[in-house]
Formats: sequence, C-alpha cells, structure tokens
Amino acid sequence: MSTPDNTFTLTGKDIVNVEYLSGSAKVSDGQPFELPPKVKPDGPGNFVITFTAGRHKTLAMAQGFIAAAGGSQYTLVVATSGDPIPNELNFYFGLNLTVRLPSGGRLDNIVIYLGQGSDGIHNNWWLGSPNLINVNRRAILVGTQSYVGTPSQPSRIAWRATAEMSTSGCSLSALSPTAPTAIKLLDVWGEGRIVVDQTVTGFCNSLNLNLEAQRISNGEDEGEPIPQQVPVFNFDFPYFPIPDHSVEFVTVMGAPIVAATAKEIVRVLDPVKGAVILYNIDPNSLAIWKQNKGNLIFKREPLDAPFDEISFPNVEVYRVPGAVNKLVDHDEL
Repeated sequence: MSTPDNTFTLTGKDIVNVEYLSGSAKVSDGQPFELPPKVKPDGPGNFVITFTAGRHKTLAMAQGFIAAAGGSQYTLVVATSGDPIPNELNFYFGLNLTVRLPSGGRLDNIVIYLGQGSDGIHNNWWLGSPNLINVNRRAILVGTQSYVGTPSQPSRIAWRATAEMSTSGCSLSALSPTAPTAIKLLDVWGEGRIVVDQTVTGFCNSLNLNLEAQRISNGEDEGEPIPQQVPVFNFDFPYFPIPDHSVEFVTVMGAPIVAATAKEIVRVLDPVKGAVILYNIDPNSLAIWKQNKGNLIFKREPLDAPFDEISFPNVEVYRVPGAVNKLVDHDEL
C-alpha cells in the first residue's frame, strides 16, 4: 500500500512565501513518511502543502503539537472538531510564513504548525502557533517586529489576520495591525468588569489591554478569555497596538507601571481631551508614572459612572493641559 498524500491549502493575499521549518516534522511511531513536506504556490497568496505520511493517531503527536504551538488551547484552531485541543494526531510539522506588511515591507518570522487528526468521520487539520490568539471564537494570527535599533523590545504588532479553518485548509484575512482609531476607554492590564463580594473592578465596555495569554483572574468568569482584549506580548515593553492620540480615557487599576507602559499611555492619549485615571497604584509605580507622564497635569475633579464604581479608594486623575471635558455623564461606558 502506498503512503498517502495529505494536502492542506493556505491562502491569504498578504502571504508571499511559505517554507518548511527544517526538523519540525513528527510522525507517529512506525508510520512511513517523506521529507520535506512539499510547498507549491498555486496563484497569488495561495499555497498547497502536501505531506506524504502514514495516518495513525497517537497521544504523543497531540502533546508535541500543542507544546510546539504554544502550549495552550488559546493558540490552536480547528474546523470540524468540538474539542479545544486535539486528543490524538497522526503527525505535525512547522512552516515559516513571509507576509507583506501594510507599509510595503515584509515580515518573515511567522511560524505556524499544522497537525492532522480525525473527527471520527474525516481526517481534519489543526493549526497552531505561539502567535495565534483564539478567544471568543475568533482566531487571530499576528506577526511581531522589533523596534529598529531596539532589540530588547520585541513586541510591536506589525501584521495580523483572522484565521478561518476548513477541513483541509486555512484562509488568512488581513486586519489592520492596530486597534480602532477612536477609542473611548482603554483599561491597561484590564480584564473587564469583575465583581467579587463587594469589590468591583474593571468596566463593562472598555477595551482591555493585557498579555495575550492572560485570562480573567477571579470572579465567576475566572479562567475565561478577557472580553474585548487588546493583546500585547511583553510586560516590560508593552507596545500598545493602538494609534497615537486615539484614546479619550486610560485607566490602570492596582497594577505595576513600568516606564515603557507610562510612555505608551501618553502616546495613545487624546491630546485635546484625554484623561488618565490611576486606581490604587503603588508608590514606586506612581513615581515612575510621574517621571514619564509628559505634560499631563494632576487634577482633583469628581468622578461619575463608571469611574466612581471602582472599589479602590486611592484615585489620581491626570489631564492634558486645557482639557474642558468632565469625567461625568459617561453612562455608555
């Protein structure tokens, strides 16, 4: 009996090249296979990947795939299986993608892994990557890029796309690398509204900037994905994937503030009516904030809903000079 060909099609208008990741292919013990998997361009942005390998599902293959892809159900996506992670797979292997950036440049460091199993009726494929974020039933693959001349800051998001799986392929649809250009409320290290006993934190309608692997840490939704999450990939150098001067209100609640976080808050804040509201910030973080806040001015002014609903007692407000809008009448938040 001949060894079967297993074919997967990857499409996306920004994809300019796909290469096998040398040494990444793993196949269940005792199964025949041929290396390397073949990658064939089939028109602009369309690549057909064929791996000739035997099919026998094992737990070891599933465990290896999960580990290679980031070690979490939130870094995997599948079309036909209802499972959050694969229980058994026939094989898996890695690919390196080169994509065209909106700026016209190229990014060639996006690694994905493909694994094949079955859903009981048909063979099906899984896609995983450390740069895949699968939350709220929406999978987004991102490409990151270091700042020029700053290799210690690796977390800038340069490209992202939704990943939609079929039984034998994946379509990557490019998104803007940044969040919307007009943002009412950004909660830095936020997790959404959480109520535990009489303690209230977070907001119902904020964008919540947090590490991509972070989940809700307490309350009745503990362990669930953070709603309306804006992912970052580094706590010490958290480049916000948000345009300059686009956020009206920025909040931080009881979380440490490092210099890079403070500078990013100032960068994204609306220079006409922006406000930064700090809840229960430790003295060291507050000192770092004051050193990096630019021309923002400490203000004593009343808070209204939703800002006055937060349980933390120590609140400081910083405004851009000349701002006339008040922190009241914002029930929409």
